[in-house]
Amino acid sequence: MPYELTLFVHALAHDGRGIARSDDSRTQGRVIFVAGALPGDTARARVTRAKKALLEAETLEFISRGETTSPYCQHWRSCGGCPLQRMPYPEQLRWKKRLTRDNLTRIGRIDPTLLDEIFTNVEPSPALRHFRNKMEFAFGADTNGNLVLGLREARSGQILSVPDCALMPPSALNPAQRAAQLARAGGLPPYGHNRKGFWRFLTIRQSYAPESDNLWLCVCITSPGDASQRGAVRALAETLLAEFPGLVAFVHEERKNRDSLPSGQRRVFCLNADGREENALLRLPLGGAIFEMDATSFFQTNRAAAETVAKSTASCAGGGDSLLDAYCGVGAPGLLLASRFERVAGFDLDRRSAFFARHNARRMELRHCRYVCGDAAVLLGGHKKKYDTILLDPPRAGVAPKALGNLIRLDPPRILYISCNSSTLARDAAVISKTYRLEQLTGVDLFPHTPGLECVTLWRKNMPQTKYSRVETGT
Repeated sequence: MPYELTLFVHALAHDGRGIARSDDSRTQGRVIFVAGALPGDTARARVTRAKKALLEAETLEFISRGETTSPYCQHWRSCGGCPLQRMPYPEQLRWKKRLTRDNLTRIGRIDPTLLDEIFTNVEPSPALRHFRNKMEFAFGADTNGNLVLGLREARSGQILSVPDCALMPPSALNPAQRAAQLARAGGLPPYGHNRKGFWRFLTIRQSYAPESDNLWLCVCITSPGDASQRGAVRALAETLLAEFPGLVAFVHEERKNRDSLPSGQRRVFCLNADGREENALLRLPLGGAIFEMDATSFFQTNRAAAETVAKSTASCAGGGDSLLDAYCGVGAPGLLLASRFERVAGFDLDRRSAFFARHNARRMELRHCRYVCGDAAVLLGGHKKKYDTILLDPPRAGVAPKALGNLIRLDPPRILYISCNSSTLARDAAVISKTYRLEQLTGVDLFPHTPGLECVTLWRKNMPQTKYSRVETGT
């Protein structure tokens, strides 16, 4: 049965919850993860779940608080998007570094002394609010059963309307609120926990043009619909495009799978602001270049901090005969390094991303770059060519184990690994470090107010030990 404890929170977990222990006999000495509490807080909390090695609890009230700052978003108490928002920003950076270091030493088995030498600081985000160029909102129902569009509540998992979310520029939130009104008026149900319903997700993305930095695209994900339901989406799209001059395109995609992933499986239509039905082109700047991509393609969501990542990558990439970009996306950051290499090859599992990597290479007149669509594990297994540098910028899941094994068998002198998840970076580091030495590590805060940290790492092949490896002196 749930019970209450008074807890002092002494540390931070990798998901943003506080960590505490208690002398209460009911806890049996287990570590306690406390939602809503941060290091330095003393809180009255309710234990909600018991596991073999840990307990989970939620904060009921604060008895005293550690070092805090005033949250600037009115949704911070209930929304799960910014668990560290009331922590002073320098303290956020300190904890991000500590959590990353902990993962690399505990999971990756990297020498702590080496990390202390090369991992000296975390580059801050240039902006702490309104910094995102993309936000994925989910459709759901409130406690009264009314359709809402927003973010998932931290404790209940219900969808919470966030009209004043501080992560996106205010001009992006107005189309989202209007879309919720139109969808609610249409009467079609949202997709819910019962894996039924029609409306699933609405993603708002910012696009760049020299004459305006206030252009937006919408991507709406629904369950498969009939002619009437698809017509309702088209009517919503036409209304939004007519009412918001900054909205330049609306994409409708359907997802058949009964899951909660915010990505489509079949494109129904793409409608531009001038009424043309053609693919929406998203343009985003990075490293002095403009990358073009599909409205659903991956790109960094914190544009200003992504520039820091690009600079950090360039500072340790070196150059040479060849570069292999194993998770190329739409070409960044590999194309930003292409001028340093005689040939560049890349591949990505997403066919649209691989297409736009080729497209961007042509636009930049980088004729020595070749990109194909395919699974990294399969393509690396059949690869025979040698490369000076292999660039890895995988999704949060990290490098597939088979792909990592095939990559190491290619025996490149350098591996440049960019990661948005220190846990999977550490897992892969445990394999890479058997034959490579971690030479550089830079942390960049792309995700303010969360425990997440982007890491740029350079690994260099260990030189084989021979009988001439040591030079005796004094003889």
